Amino acid sequence: MKTTRLGVLSPYPGFGELVEAAARAFPVTVRVEEAILAAAVARARQWEKDRAVDVIIARGPTARMVESAVKLPVSVVEITNFDILKSLYDRREGCRGPVAFIEHRSQVKKYDLSLLGDVLGMKLHPYTYTDDGDLDRQLDLAIAQGMRTIVATGSCFLNKAAGRGAHAIYVQSSPESVLDAVKTALRLVKTRQEATLLMEKLSFILNNLQDGVLALDESNTLFFFNREAEKLTGLKARQVLGKTLDRVLAAHAPLAVLFGDGGEVNGELVRLKGVDLMVSRIPIRVGDRYRLVINVQSVQRIRHMEENTRLKLWAQGLAARYSFADIVGESAPIRTAVAQARRYAQTCSTVLITGESGTGKELFAHSIHNAGARRDGPFVAINCAALPENLLESELFGYEEGAFTGARRGGKPGLFELAHGGTIFLDEIGGVSQYLQARLLRTIQEKEVMHVGGDRVIPVDVRVIAATNRDLENEVAKGAFRLDLYY
Repeated sequence: MKTTRLGVLSPYPGFGELVEAAARAFPVTVRVEEAILAAAVARARQWEKDRAVDVIIARGPTARMVESAVKLPVSVVEITNFDILKSLYDRREGCRGPVAFIEHRSQVKKYDLSLLGDVLGMKLHPYTYTDDGDLDRQLDLAIAQGMRTIVATGSCFLNKAAGRGAHAIYVQSSPESVLDAVKTALRLVKTRQEATLLMEKLSFILNNLQDGVLALDESNTLFFFNREAEKLTGLKARQVLGKTLDRVLAAHAPLAVLFGDGGEVNGELVRLKGVDLMVSRIPIRVGDRYRLVINVQSVQRIRHMEENTRLKLWAQGLAARYSFADIVGESAPIRTAVAQARRYAQTCSTVLITGESGTGKELFAHSIHNAGARRDGPFVAINCAALPENLLESELFGYEEGAFTGARRGGKPGLFELAHGGTIFLDEIGGVSQYLQARLLRTIQEKEVMHVGGDRVIPVDVRVIAATNRDLENEVAKGAFRLDLYY
Protein backbone atom coordinates (compact mmCIF):
# COMPACT_ATOMS: atom_id res chain seq x y z
CA MET A 1 0.00 0.00 0.00
CA LYS A 2 1.31 3.45 -0.94
CA THR A 3 2.31 5.70 1.97
CA THR A 4 0.25 8.89 2.26
CA ARG A 5 2.13 12.10 3.06
CA LEU A 6 0.30 14.32 5.56
CA GLY A 7 1.15 18.01 5.83
CA VAL A 8 0.03 19.41 9.19
CA LEU A 9 -0.43 23.14 9.77
CA SER A 10 -0.24 23.29 13.55
CA PRO A 11 -2.10 26.23 15.20
CA TYR A 12 -0.43 25.67 18.62
CA PRO A 13 2.39 23.64 20.21
CA GLY A 14 1.29 20.08 20.80
CA PHE A 15 -1.18 19.93 17.88
CA GLY A 16 1.38 18.25 15.64
CA GLU A 17 2.08 15.61 18.30
CA LEU A 18 -1.65 14.83 18.45
CA VAL A 19 -1.71 14.24 14.69
CA GLU A 20 1.43 12.08 14.80
CA ALA A 21 -0.11 9.97 17.58
CA ALA A 22 -3.37 9.51 15.67
CA ALA A 23 -1.49 8.68 12.44
CA ARG A 24 0.62 5.83 13.88
CA ALA A 25 -2.09 3.28 13.02
CA PHE A 26 -2.00 4.19 9.32
CA PRO A 27 0.55 3.96 6.47
CA VAL A 28 1.44 7.66 6.52
CA THR A 29 4.30 10.07 7.00
CA VAL A 30 3.69 13.33 8.86
CA ARG A 31 5.25 16.72 8.18
CA VAL A 32 4.40 19.43 10.76
CA GLU A 33 4.69 23.19 10.31
CA GLU A 34 3.56 25.56 13.07
CA ALA A 35 1.74 28.29 11.15
CA ILE A 36 -1.65 29.99 10.98
CA LEU A 37 -3.59 32.18 8.56
CA ALA A 38 -1.39 33.89 5.89
CA ALA A 39 1.80 32.10 6.99
CA ALA A 40 -0.02 28.76 6.77
CA VAL A 41 -1.29 29.59 3.27
CA ALA A 42 2.26 30.40 2.15
CA ARG A 43 3.52 27.09 3.54
CA ALA A 44 0.67 25.14 1.90
CA ARG A 45 1.43 26.74 -1.48
CA GLN A 46 5.09 25.79 -1.13
CA TRP A 47 4.16 22.20 -0.29
CA GLU A 48 1.94 22.09 -3.36
CA LYS A 49 4.65 23.56 -5.58
CA ASP A 50 7.25 21.07 -4.29
CA ARG A 51 4.74 18.18 -4.38
CA ALA A 52 5.85 17.51 -0.81
CA VAL A 53 2.51 16.32 0.61
CA ASP A 54 -0.63 14.53 -0.60
CA VAL A 55 -3.10 16.14 1.81
CA ILE A 56 -3.12 18.96 4.36
CA ILE A 57 -4.56 18.88 7.88
CA ALA A 58 -5.51 22.21 9.45
CA ARG A 59 -8.27 23.71 11.56
CA GLY A 60 -10.46 26.77 11.98
CA PRO A 61 -10.19 29.84 9.74
CA THR A 62 -6.70 28.75 8.71
CA ALA A 63 -8.15 25.58 7.14
CA ARG A 64 -10.76 27.62 5.23
CA MET A 65 -8.10 29.99 3.89
CA VAL A 66 -5.85 27.12 2.80
CA GLU A 67 -8.76 25.33 1.08
CA SER A 68 -9.37 28.32 -1.15
CA ALA A 69 -5.66 28.87 -1.88
CA VAL A 70 -4.45 25.43 -3.04
CA LYS A 71 -5.75 22.50 -5.09
CA LEU A 72 -4.51 19.92 -2.59
CA PRO A 73 -7.22 18.24 -0.51
CA VAL A 74 -7.60 19.76 2.97
CA SER A 75 -8.91 17.80 5.96
CA VAL A 76 -10.37 20.14 8.56
CA VAL A 77 -10.00 19.34 12.25
CA GLU A 78 -13.44 20.36 13.43
CA ILE A 79 -13.71 22.12 16.79
CA THR A 80 -16.65 20.57 18.62
CA ASN A 81 -18.84 21.66 21.49
CA PHE A 82 -17.09 18.97 23.52
CA ASP A 83 -13.67 20.53 22.78
CA ILE A 84 -14.91 23.90 24.08
CA LEU A 85 -16.52 22.27 27.10
CA LYS A 86 -13.35 20.37 28.01
CA SER A 87 -11.08 23.40 27.57
CA LEU A 88 -13.29 25.57 29.78
CA TYR A 89 -13.78 22.85 32.39
CA ASP A 90 -10.04 22.18 32.67
CA ARG A 91 -9.38 25.92 33.25
CA ARG A 92 -12.56 26.84 35.12
CA GLU A 93 -10.70 27.78 38.30
CA GLY A 94 -8.84 30.53 36.46
CA CYS A 95 -11.94 32.14 35.04
CA ARG A 96 -12.46 35.70 36.34
CA GLY A 97 -15.65 37.69 35.89
CA PRO A 98 -17.76 37.61 32.74
CA VAL A 99 -16.54 35.27 29.98
CA ALA A 100 -16.29 36.33 26.30
CA PHE A 101 -16.29 33.76 23.51
CA ILE A 102 -14.59 35.16 20.40
CA GLU A 103 -14.83 33.29 17.12
CA HIS A 104 -14.48 33.92 13.42
CA ARG A 105 -17.82 34.88 11.90
CA SER A 106 -17.87 31.77 9.67
CA GLN A 107 -17.67 29.42 12.65
CA VAL A 108 -19.76 30.75 15.53
CA LYS A 109 -23.11 29.24 14.47
CA LYS A 110 -21.63 25.77 14.95
CA TYR A 111 -21.53 26.11 18.73
CA ASP A 112 -24.32 26.03 21.34
CA LEU A 113 -22.98 28.62 23.79
CA SER A 114 -26.19 28.68 25.79
CA LEU A 115 -26.02 24.93 26.49
CA LEU A 116 -22.30 25.08 27.27
CA GLY A 117 -22.90 27.95 29.71
CA ASP A 118 -25.66 26.00 31.49
CA VAL A 119 -23.44 22.92 31.87
CA LEU A 120 -20.52 24.96 33.23
CA GLY A 121 -22.60 27.34 35.32
CA MET A 122 -21.36 30.47 33.54
CA LYS A 123 -22.61 32.82 30.86
CA LEU A 124 -20.67 32.94 27.58
CA HIS A 125 -20.91 36.26 25.70
CA PRO A 126 -20.37 35.84 21.92
CA TYR A 127 -18.15 38.15 19.86
CA THR A 128 -17.31 37.59 16.18
CA TYR A 129 -14.58 38.95 13.93
CA THR A 130 -13.82 38.87 10.20
CA ASP A 131 -10.10 39.67 10.01
CA ASP A 132 -7.09 40.59 12.15
CA GLY A 133 -8.04 44.24 12.50
CA ASP A 134 -11.58 43.32 13.42
CA LEU A 135 -10.24 40.89 16.05
CA ASP A 136 -8.48 43.82 17.79
CA ARG A 137 -11.70 45.82 17.76
CA GLN A 138 -13.74 42.95 19.19
CA LEU A 139 -11.16 42.33 21.96
CA ASP A 140 -11.22 46.02 22.89
CA LEU A 141 -15.03 45.95 22.91
CA ALA A 142 -15.10 42.86 25.13
CA ILE A 143 -12.67 44.42 27.63
CA ALA A 144 -14.66 47.66 27.60
CA GLN A 145 -17.83 45.69 28.34
CA GLY A 146 -16.24 44.12 31.43
CA MET A 147 -15.10 40.76 30.07
CA ARG A 148 -12.18 39.46 32.12
CA THR A 149 -11.88 35.95 30.65
CA ILE A 150 -11.68 35.50 26.90
CA VAL A 151 -12.17 32.13 25.19
CA ALA A 152 -11.26 31.59 21.52
CA THR A 153 -10.49 28.83 19.02
CA GLY A 154 -7.92 30.87 17.06
CA SER A 155 -4.38 31.00 18.40
CA CYS A 156 -3.84 34.47 16.93
CA PHE A 157 -5.78 36.01 19.81
CA LEU A 158 -3.57 34.70 22.68
CA ASN A 159 -0.95 37.46 22.79
CA LYS A 160 -3.57 40.08 21.95
CA ALA A 161 -5.74 39.03 24.91
CA ALA A 162 -2.79 38.77 27.31
CA GLY A 163 -1.61 42.24 26.27
CA ARG A 164 -4.96 43.63 27.34
CA GLY A 165 -4.75 42.05 30.79
CA ALA A 166 -7.43 39.43 30.12
CA HIS A 167 -7.31 35.79 31.13
CA ALA A 168 -7.06 33.86 27.84
CA ILE A 169 -8.36 30.33 27.31
CA TYR A 170 -7.48 28.71 24.03
CA VAL A 171 -9.71 25.84 22.85
CA GLN A 172 -7.56 22.89 21.87
CA SER A 173 -8.60 19.92 19.76
CA SER A 174 -9.34 16.55 21.33
CA PRO A 175 -7.53 13.38 20.21
CA GLU A 176 -10.87 12.13 18.86
CA SER A 177 -11.31 15.18 16.61
CA VAL A 178 -7.76 14.84 15.33
CA LEU A 179 -8.22 11.11 14.64
CA ASP A 180 -11.38 11.87 12.65
CA ALA A 181 -9.42 14.42 10.61
CA VAL A 182 -6.65 11.89 9.87
CA LYS A 183 -9.24 9.35 8.67
CA THR A 184 -10.91 12.04 6.56
CA ALA A 185 -7.51 12.96 5.07
CA LEU A 186 -6.94 9.36 3.99
CA ARG A 187 -10.42 9.20 2.42
CA LEU A 188 -9.78 12.45 0.56
CA VAL A 189 -6.52 11.12 -0.85
CA LYS A 190 -8.16 7.87 -1.91
CA THR A 191 -11.03 9.73 -3.57
CA ARG A 192 -8.58 12.04 -5.35
CA GLN A 193 -6.50 9.09 -6.56
CA GLU A 194 -9.61 7.32 -7.86
CA ALA A 195 -10.75 10.51 -9.60
CA THR A 196 -7.30 10.95 -11.14
CA LEU A 197 -7.30 7.36 -12.37
CA LEU A 198 -10.78 7.82 -13.85
CA MET A 199 -9.67 11.02 -15.58
CA GLU A 200 -6.63 9.24 -17.00
CA LYS A 201 -8.87 6.51 -18.40
CA LEU A 202 -11.31 9.04 -19.87
CA SER A 203 -8.44 11.07 -21.32
CA PHE A 204 -6.99 7.92 -22.87
CA ILE A 205 -10.34 7.13 -24.50
CA LEU A 206 -11.01 10.69 -25.67
CA ASN A 207 -7.46 11.16 -26.96
CA ASN A 208 -7.78 8.04 -29.09
CA LEU A 209 -11.11 8.97 -30.66
CA GLN A 210 -11.12 9.85 -34.33
CA ASP A 211 -13.29 12.87 -33.50
CA GLY A 212 -11.91 16.15 -32.20
CA VAL A 213 -13.20 16.98 -28.71
CA LEU A 214 -12.94 20.41 -27.05
CA ALA A 215 -14.49 21.45 -23.74
CA LEU A 216 -15.08 24.73 -21.91
CA ASP A 217 -15.74 24.88 -18.17
CA GLU A 218 -18.25 27.14 -16.42
CA SER A 219 -15.74 30.02 -16.38
CA ASN A 220 -15.38 29.75 -20.19
CA THR A 221 -11.88 28.30 -19.87
CA LEU A 222 -10.73 25.58 -22.28
CA PHE A 223 -9.92 22.52 -20.17
CA PHE A 224 -9.90 19.71 -22.75
CA PHE A 225 -8.42 19.55 -26.24
CA ASN A 226 -7.70 16.05 -27.54
CA ARG A 227 -5.15 14.88 -30.10
CA GLU A 228 -7.63 14.78 -32.98
CA ALA A 229 -8.60 18.38 -32.17
CA GLU A 230 -4.91 19.23 -32.51
CA LYS A 231 -4.81 17.60 -35.97
CA LEU A 232 -8.00 19.24 -37.20
CA THR A 233 -7.14 22.75 -35.95
CA GLY A 234 -3.37 22.70 -36.41
CA LEU A 235 -2.87 23.83 -32.80
CA LYS A 236 -1.21 22.12 -29.86
CA ALA A 237 -3.19 21.61 -26.65
CA ARG A 238 -0.58 23.58 -24.69
CA GLN A 239 -1.40 26.66 -26.81
CA VAL A 240 -5.02 26.80 -25.65
CA LEU A 241 -5.55 24.78 -22.45
CA GLY A 242 -6.14 26.81 -19.30
CA LYS A 243 -7.00 29.93 -21.29
CA THR A 244 -10.35 31.67 -21.47
CA LEU A 245 -12.22 31.57 -24.77
CA ASP A 246 -11.61 35.30 -25.28
CA ARG A 247 -7.86 34.81 -25.02
CA VAL A 248 -7.92 31.77 -27.29
CA LEU A 249 -9.92 33.57 -30.01
CA ALA A 250 -7.79 36.71 -29.67
CA ALA A 251 -4.75 34.62 -30.61
CA HIS A 252 -6.48 32.15 -32.96
CA ALA A 253 -9.47 33.94 -34.49
CA PRO A 254 -10.35 31.22 -37.08
CA LEU A 255 -11.37 28.89 -34.22
CA ALA A 256 -14.49 31.04 -33.70
CA VAL A 257 -16.35 28.92 -36.29
CA LEU A 258 -16.16 25.94 -33.90
CA PHE A 259 -17.65 27.78 -30.92
CA GLY A 260 -20.30 29.79 -32.79
CA ASP A 261 -22.71 31.44 -30.37
CA GLY A 262 -22.25 28.63 -27.82
CA GLY A 263 -25.72 27.26 -28.50
CA GLU A 264 -26.57 23.62 -29.18
CA VAL A 265 -26.05 22.47 -32.73
CA ASN A 266 -25.83 19.04 -34.34
CA GLY A 267 -23.86 18.48 -37.53
CA GLU A 268 -23.14 22.07 -38.56
CA LEU A 269 -20.88 22.33 -41.61
CA VAL A 270 -18.03 24.85 -41.16
CA ARG A 271 -14.78 25.62 -42.92
CA LEU A 272 -11.56 26.04 -40.91
CA LYS A 273 -8.31 26.93 -42.65
CA GLY A 274 -9.62 25.56 -45.94
CA VAL A 275 -10.83 22.27 -44.45
CA ASP A 276 -14.52 21.27 -44.24
CA LEU A 277 -15.55 20.14 -40.75
CA MET A 278 -18.75 18.84 -39.17
CA VAL A 279 -19.34 20.46 -35.76
CA SER A 280 -21.71 19.50 -32.93
CA ARG A 281 -21.98 21.64 -29.77
CA ILE A 282 -23.50 20.33 -26.54
CA PRO A 283 -24.10 22.81 -23.67
CA ILE A 284 -24.17 21.01 -20.30
CA ARG A 285 -25.80 22.70 -17.32
CA VAL A 286 -23.96 22.48 -13.99
CA GLY A 287 -26.05 24.20 -11.32
CA ASP A 288 -26.77 27.68 -12.66
CA ARG A 289 -23.76 27.65 -15.00
CA TYR A 290 -23.02 25.97 -18.29
CA ARG A 291 -20.16 23.97 -19.71
CA LEU A 292 -19.72 23.39 -23.43
CA VAL A 293 -18.50 20.24 -25.22
CA ILE A 294 -17.65 20.49 -28.92
CA ASN A 295 -17.29 17.51 -31.26
CA VAL A 296 -15.44 18.09 -34.54
CA GLN A 297 -15.25 15.64 -37.45
CA SER A 298 -13.47 15.80 -40.78
CA VAL A 299 -16.00 15.85 -43.62
CA GLN A 300 -13.46 14.08 -45.81
CA ARG A 301 -13.21 11.27 -43.27
CA ILE A 302 -17.02 11.02 -43.04
CA ARG A 303 -17.21 10.67 -46.81
CA HIS A 304 -14.46 8.07 -46.75
CA MET A 305 -16.36 6.09 -44.10
CA GLU A 306 -19.53 6.27 -46.17
CA GLU A 307 -17.65 4.99 -49.20
CA ASN A 308 -16.19 2.11 -47.20
CA THR A 309 -19.64 1.25 -45.85
CA ARG A 310 -21.13 1.20 -49.31
CA LEU A 311 -18.29 -0.90 -50.66
CA LYS A 312 -18.84 -3.42 -47.87
CA LEU A 313 -22.56 -3.51 -48.62
CA TRP A 314 -21.73 -4.05 -52.28
CA ALA A 315 -19.39 -6.88 -51.30
CA GLN A 316 -22.26 -8.47 -49.36
CA GLY A 317 -24.24 -9.03 -52.54
CA LEU A 318 -25.47 -5.65 -53.69
CA ALA A 319 -23.90 -6.14 -57.10
CA ALA A 320 -25.06 -6.70 -60.65
CA ARG A 321 -24.41 -10.30 -61.75
CA TYR A 322 -24.96 -10.09 -65.49
CA SER A 323 -23.49 -8.25 -68.45
CA PHE A 324 -24.38 -7.84 -72.12
CA ALA A 325 -22.28 -10.94 -72.81
CA ASP A 326 -24.95 -12.95 -70.96
CA ILE A 327 -27.70 -11.83 -73.33
CA VAL A 328 -27.98 -14.56 -75.95
CA GLY A 329 -29.85 -13.76 -79.15
CA GLU A 330 -29.20 -13.03 -82.82
CA SER A 331 -32.55 -11.64 -83.93
CA ALA A 332 -32.73 -8.08 -85.16
CA PRO A 333 -34.94 -6.91 -82.24
CA ILE A 334 -32.48 -8.36 -79.69
CA ARG A 335 -29.47 -6.81 -81.42
CA THR A 336 -31.28 -3.47 -81.61
CA ALA A 337 -32.26 -3.60 -77.93
CA VAL A 338 -28.69 -4.46 -76.85
CA ALA A 339 -27.20 -1.67 -78.97
CA GLN A 340 -29.69 0.79 -77.56
CA ALA A 341 -29.02 -0.37 -74.02
CA ARG A 342 -25.24 -0.04 -74.53
CA ARG A 343 -25.75 3.61 -75.54
CA TYR A 344 -27.91 4.28 -72.49
CA ALA A 345 -25.31 2.64 -70.26
CA GLN A 346 -22.86 5.45 -71.09
CA THR A 347 -25.19 8.04 -69.54
CA CYS A 348 -26.44 8.53 -65.98
CA SER A 349 -30.03 9.12 -67.07
CA THR A 350 -33.01 7.24 -65.69
CA VAL A 351 -33.92 4.25 -67.89
CA LEU A 352 -37.34 2.63 -68.33
CA ILE A 353 -37.41 -0.96 -69.66
CA THR A 354 -40.74 -2.28 -70.88
CA GLY A 355 -41.67 -5.78 -71.98
CA GLU A 356 -43.73 -8.81 -71.16
CA SER A 357 -42.95 -10.92 -68.10
CA GLY A 358 -40.04 -13.30 -68.66
CA THR A 359 -38.41 -11.34 -71.48
CA GLY A 360 -35.25 -10.52 -69.51
CA LYS A 361 -35.87 -6.96 -68.35
CA GLU A 362 -33.76 -7.49 -65.20
CA LEU A 363 -30.94 -8.99 -67.31
CA PHE A 364 -30.83 -5.73 -69.26
CA ALA A 365 -30.84 -3.69 -66.04
CA HIS A 366 -27.82 -5.61 -64.68
CA SER A 367 -26.02 -5.22 -68.02
CA ILE A 368 -26.64 -1.45 -68.24
CA HIS A 369 -25.23 -1.01 -64.75
CA ASN A 370 -22.13 -3.12 -65.42
CA ALA A 371 -21.39 -1.30 -68.69
CA GLY A 372 -21.69 2.18 -67.15
CA ALA A 373 -19.58 4.52 -65.05
CA ARG A 374 -21.25 3.22 -61.87
CA ARG A 375 -20.15 -0.37 -62.36
CA ASP A 376 -18.00 -0.23 -59.18
CA GLY A 377 -20.93 0.96 -57.11
CA PRO A 378 -23.77 -1.08 -55.62
CA PHE A 379 -26.65 -2.49 -57.65
CA VAL A 380 -29.85 -2.78 -55.61
CA ALA A 381 -32.95 -4.45 -57.04
CA ILE A 382 -36.49 -4.63 -55.67
CA ASN A 383 -39.78 -5.99 -57.04
CA CYS A 384 -42.25 -3.21 -56.28
CA ALA A 385 -45.27 -5.43 -56.89
CA ALA A 386 -44.18 -7.98 -54.31
CA LEU A 387 -44.65 -5.71 -51.25
CA PRO A 388 -47.62 -3.81 -49.80
CA GLU A 389 -47.42 -0.01 -49.97
CA ASN A 390 -46.33 0.69 -46.36
CA LEU A 391 -43.64 -1.99 -46.40
CA LEU A 392 -42.39 -0.91 -49.82
CA GLU A 393 -42.10 2.69 -48.59
CA SER A 394 -39.97 1.72 -45.58
CA GLU A 395 -37.79 -0.54 -47.75
CA LEU A 396 -37.18 2.14 -50.36
CA PHE A 397 -36.70 5.15 -48.11
CA GLY A 398 -35.72 3.61 -44.74
CA TYR A 399 -37.22 4.42 -41.36
CA GLU A 400 -36.40 5.84 -37.93
CA GLU A 401 -36.58 3.93 -34.65
CA GLY A 402 -40.18 3.88 -33.40
CA ALA A 403 -41.61 4.93 -36.78
CA PHE A 404 -44.13 2.07 -36.61
CA THR A 405 -44.86 -1.06 -34.60
CA GLY A 406 -42.10 -3.57 -35.13
CA ALA A 407 -39.57 -0.99 -36.37
CA ARG A 408 -35.98 -2.12 -35.78
CA ARG A 409 -34.15 -0.46 -32.90
CA GLY A 410 -31.94 2.27 -34.30
CA GLY A 411 -33.97 2.42 -37.53
CA LYS A 412 -32.91 1.13 -40.92
CA PRO A 413 -31.43 2.72 -44.07
CA GLY A 414 -33.50 2.49 -47.24
CA LEU A 415 -32.52 0.90 -50.55
CA PHE A 416 -31.89 4.32 -52.09
CA GLU A 417 -29.22 4.91 -49.41
CA LEU A 418 -27.70 1.48 -49.99
CA ALA A 419 -27.58 2.22 -53.71
CA HIS A 420 -25.72 5.53 -53.20
CA GLY A 421 -23.04 5.85 -55.86
CA GLY A 422 -24.62 3.04 -57.87
CA THR A 423 -27.93 1.94 -59.36
CA ILE A 424 -31.36 1.04 -58.01
CA PHE A 425 -33.55 -1.22 -60.14
CA LEU A 426 -37.28 -0.76 -59.55
CA ASP A 427 -38.97 -3.78 -61.13
CA GLU A 428 -42.74 -3.71 -61.74
CA ILE A 429 -42.84 0.09 -61.33
CA GLY A 430 -46.29 0.18 -62.93
CA GLY A 431 -47.95 -1.26 -59.83
CA VAL A 432 -46.75 1.45 -57.42
CA SER A 433 -49.43 3.56 -55.69
CA GLN A 434 -49.95 7.24 -56.45
CA TYR A 435 -48.56 8.16 -53.02
CA LEU A 436 -45.30 6.30 -53.58
CA GLN A 437 -45.11 7.63 -57.15
CA ALA A 438 -45.01 11.15 -55.63
CA ARG A 439 -42.22 10.17 -53.25
CA LEU A 440 -40.25 8.54 -56.05
CA LEU A 441 -40.63 11.61 -58.23
CA ARG A 442 -39.25 13.87 -55.51
CA THR A 443 -36.35 11.50 -54.86
CA ILE A 444 -35.40 11.39 -58.54
CA GLN A 445 -35.73 15.17 -58.95
CA GLU A 446 -34.13 16.36 -55.70
CA LYS A 447 -31.69 13.46 -55.23
CA GLU A 448 -32.59 13.15 -51.56
CA VAL A 449 -34.66 10.88 -49.34
CA MET A 450 -36.33 11.18 -45.94
CA HIS A 451 -36.82 8.20 -43.63
CA VAL A 452 -40.30 7.16 -42.63
CA GLY A 453 -40.83 8.88 -39.27
CA GLY A 454 -37.78 11.08 -39.87
CA ASP A 455 -37.37 14.86 -40.07
CA ARG A 456 -34.14 15.29 -42.04
CA VAL A 457 -33.27 14.79 -45.68
CA ILE A 458 -30.41 12.54 -46.76
CA PRO A 459 -28.68 13.31 -50.08
CA VAL A 460 -28.27 10.34 -52.42
CA ASP A 461 -26.52 9.91 -55.74
CA VAL A 462 -28.38 7.06 -57.45
CA ARG A 463 -29.15 6.08 -61.01
CA VAL A 464 -32.68 4.70 -61.41
CA ILE A 465 -33.54 1.89 -63.81
CA ALA A 466 -37.21 0.94 -63.82
CA ALA A 467 -39.08 -1.89 -65.54
CA THR A 468 -42.71 -2.76 -66.13
CA ASN A 469 -44.87 -5.12 -68.17
CA ARG A 470 -47.69 -2.58 -68.29
CA ASP A 471 -48.45 0.01 -70.94
CA LEU A 472 -47.57 3.10 -68.94
CA GLU A 473 -48.92 5.52 -71.56
CA ASN A 474 -52.28 3.85 -71.15
CA GLU A 475 -51.90 3.95 -67.34
CA VAL A 476 -51.17 7.68 -67.57
CA ALA A 477 -54.27 8.20 -69.71
CA LYS A 478 -56.37 6.39 -67.10
CA GLY A 479 -54.83 8.49 -64.29
CA ALA A 480 -53.25 5.45 -62.65
CA PHE A 481 -49.68 6.61 -63.30
CA ARG A 482 -48.29 10.12 -62.89
CA LEU A 483 -47.44 11.84 -66.15
CA ASP A 484 -44.51 13.76 -64.61
CA LEU A 485 -42.99 10.56 -63.21
CA TYR A 486 -43.45 8.77 -66.54
CA TYR A 487 -41.55 11.47 -68.41
